[in-house]
Amino acid sequence: METTIQSSIKEACKRSRNRMGLTNQDIADLISERFGIEDFSVNTVNNFFSDRSKATTIFTAGYICAVLDVSIDAEFGIDNPLTSPKEREYIEKLNEARSENRLMDELLKEKETRIAQAHVALEHYRKINKRNSKVVPSWMCNILLVFTFLLVVFIIVYLVFFDVGNSAYGIFTH
Repeated sequence: METTIQSSIKEACKRSRNRMGLTNQDIADLISERFGIEDFSVNTVNNFFSDRSKATTIFTAGYICAVLDVSIDAEFGIDNPLTSPKEREYIEKLNEARSENRLMDELLKEKETRIAQAHVALEHYRKINKRNSKVVPSWMCNILLVFTFLLVVFIIVYLVFFDVGNSAYGIFTH
């Protein structure tokens, strides 16, 4: 046996169907077109309106009510789910908090992205720095080259003027 609400919904849909002058095939076609359900058959609509039908899914009833402009809320006695100002205020605050959370999540993701980019840049810098730390700077090479040149010149001058010219002492003695 059908519940009172089930029969109330079915009767409201029958009245609306008759008022609109629609057939069950028209209803099935409207559901398919509006909701993109290709396999919504006329048999499903026939079963909904049948007196022998014992139970209908909420989906079937919902689609049929939607195309027939029947409010399931009204059939259940729900006039306005948010009637009190307190409830509306609560929902508004809840939506604001969700919006703030989404904004904070976006900012957090942006900061995480920047941190990741900075980490990549730091690793790149460390690799370059490590490579460059093994190389002797060019200014140091120039100083060493000049010092070596001066040392060789000093040794040659010493050998030519002091050591070779004096046979009594030094590296070159006769």
